[in-house]
Parts: sequence; C-alpha cells; structure tokens
Amino acid sequence: MRKNKEIDILTFDTYSAHFNMFLSKKGMNHTSERKAIVKAVYQFEGHFTIEQLHEYLQNSRYQVSISTLYNNIHLLMEAKMLFKHQMSPLEPPQYEKYLKHKKHNHIYIPDKDEIIEFSDKRIDEILKEIETKYNVKVMQHNFVAYCRSKSK
Repeated sequence: MRKNKEIDILTFDTYSAHFNMFLSKKGMNHTSERKAIVKAVYQFEGHFTIEQLHEYLQNSRYQVSISTLYNNIHLLMEAKMLFKHQMSPLEPPQYEKYLKHKKHNHIYIPDKDEIIEFSDKRIDEILKEIETKYNVKVMQHNFVAYCRSKSK
C-alpha cells in the first residue's frame, strides 16, 4: 500500500489540474463529463451523496449518467481528492473533497440529518500511542461518533 501523500489543492484550477495529471498517468481521457463532475465536486460544501451530486449536475444542465458518476467518483478517491464516509449502514455513503484541511473526525446525528466535524488532539495522541505500542504507521483513521439528539 502506498503512503497517502498530502495534496496541496486549494483552488479549483489546482484541484482540476491534479485530476488531469492523474488521468494522464493512467492513460485516460479528459472528457467534458469528467470536467463537469470535478467542478461540481469542488463546488459542494461539506459532505454529499452521489444522488445529491447527480441532482446538482442535472440542475446545472449537465447530463451525466449515474454509472459515469460512480466511475469518476471512484477515480477521484483513487487520486486522493475525495474521501468516502459510510456514516450509517442504512444510509448511502457520503463523500467529502480533500482540500488540505486539518485532520478531523465526525459526529453523525441521523435524527437531525447532521454531520459535525471536529478535531481533538487526544485522538491524535491515541493514534501515536498505537504506532508506538504496535510498531506500525497509521495511514488513516475514521472516527465517527453516532449520536441522537437529546430531548429538551
């Protein structure tokens, strides 16, 4: 398994250029559908589902099939430009673009249909302890606290 290199992609131009370089290395074409998908992903704030992305593309007058969308989402994940989160086995996966932001974790509140991102140095300390104790390198982690709203 290759080490996940941090990608410095802060603007749409660099985000798009990174994907184009990735496609070139794989010998794949830069199609208008891929450009529309990358643009739509970049414009989304926070987490989104494939269905939400498909609806956004349709409303933006881009005709992209669901299968094309799934194939390109997979490529974006392979290019380390998009992360997949399975917050609940009963809900569709959610995706989040990678824009060189600090590591974060998630609080998932299904009854409010809400995802809260947070950072806590104690989780980083636990990961360092795991590396030391088991002589391993943590490549990535996924911390999700599944919660429900408290009644008032």
